[in-house]
Amino acid sequence: IDYAGKPAKLPQAADLKQKVVFFHTQGDLISEDSDSEGDNEMAFFLALRQAQPAAIFVIVDKFEEVQKNGLTQMGAFHGPEWKREDERNQQAGPGYGLISVRELPALLNMTRVSNLTVPSRGSATVTFGSEPLNFEITGHVEKVKTENVVGLLEGSDPVLKSEYVVVGAHLDHFGIQDGRTYPGADDDGSGCTAVIEVARAMAANPRRPRRSIVFVTFFGEEQRLLGSRYFVAHPPVPLGKVVTMLQMDDVGRDSEGPQQEEKPTIDRASENRDTVRLVGSRRASTELDDVVRKMNAFVGLHLLDDAEYIFHRSDQASFARKGIPVCWWFTGYNLDWHEPTDTVDKIDWLKLTSITKHVYLSAHALADADSQPAHNVEKPGR
Repeated sequence: IDYAGKPAKLPQAADLKQKVVFFHTQGDLISEDSDSEGDNEMAFFLALRQAQPAAIFVIVDKFEEVQKNGLTQMGAFHGPEWKREDERNQQAGPGYGLISVRELPALLNMTRVSNLTVPSRGSATVTFGSEPLNFEITGHVEKVKTENVVGLLEGSDPVLKSEYVVVGAHLDHFGIQDGRTYPGADDDGSGCTAVIEVARAMAANPRRPRRSIVFVTFFGEEQRLLGSRYFVAHPPVPLGKVVTMLQMDDVGRDSEGPQQEEKPTIDRASENRDTVRLVGSRRASTELDDVVRKMNAFVGLHLLDDAEYIFHRSDQASFARKGIPVCWWFTGYNLDWHEPTDTVDKIDWLKLTSITKHVYLSAHALADADSQPAHNVEKPGR
């Protein structure tokens, strides 16, 4: 399958069930509108999964660079596939892998494909090989129990305390893979630390906000948002009463190295000491974005909004799918992202403290406002 950007859709006539799919993105044909393009590629890949192929191999140009991170970026990861218990009867997802573009000629030869149709911009093409590839994927099912960690600070207003602001982060990372330990200090130990400190500060403030605040650290963000998807499917408070969700994921470092994917930009840590990205803050409510930016006057962070392409990769996306206004604080990728070198000694504690203060002020302002952020954006965007 060759994908060339929105509004490409998986052809209805393409029967991919139990077939091996090799997926390639034509980066030079991708639209300049990278924000909405990220949404579309995610939807395309979801449709590809739902077509029930036996396996999906993503063809990548820089194989060595993305070998570790590529699976996670696709919504998978090294190790077993996790599912919620209420999803256990669903068919197992496809196996995943990466293959270098250097192997494409050999692959085409093996499957007897003599000619590939290159898609035009905004389309996708499917080419079937005439020679089958046969292999076997085996495994077993194991039932384990895990948890989200949730706390509640009740609001002071007898009426508005039945409405909620959610402040979150994710408590999982990769653990031990292939004998190597992945500490996840920034991703997302930094966010969990910030959630705890926001909760402590909010509880110590004698002026409690009128709305209630839910503090939560989610399990399984690295496993396709497992914990936050469970939260919105089985909410401990009425989901219709959640007025906004504020997420902190990767908030303790300075962005360094490649940031965008299709059209990379290179960041230098020395130029991003006070920088943080706001992701999704304008997608549903400009009033939410206004509050967050107003509170920054007391902190003085340098706010960017150039990371919408990763919107669906953290827990706030589960809430956004339910129509809840969200904002994700993200300091950008660094050279230790998803590596064993993401260690606590590299955390910028002053920066983490500033972002924690910003989230605290934003959460308090939103929870104490006369009205909740209005849904005033018809089409999701920046």
